[in-house]
Amino acid sequence: MNRQLTLEQVRAKFMREPEFREEWERQRPQREFSSALIRARLNAGISQSELARRVGVSRPVIARLEAGLRIPRVDTIMRLASALGVDFTISAVDTVRAEPHEAA
Repeated sequence: MNRQLTLEQVRAKFMREPEFREEWERQRPQREFSSALIRARLNAGISQSELARRVGVSRPVIARLEAGLRIPRVDTIMRLASALGVDFTISAVDTVRAEPHEAA
């Protein structure tokens, strides 16, 4: 019997593995940026080719950014935001909790 799994079932299975879960979390900012870029481009009603022209890069660069295969430099993020008429927000979040200081 050939049982097919949904994408969510496959992801849930892999998330049980600590190494996979750690890598998944490490790549979260990249996935979030890719999703935001796609959403902004679609909301602007332009193609990857048009966005590439406005930013001054090739269409494959935009495709790789949207696929999460490339991490953009800050200057590229700024040009993308300008071309799309949006702001991308970069925030610093503590990922390691400091040990409480003992009173002296």
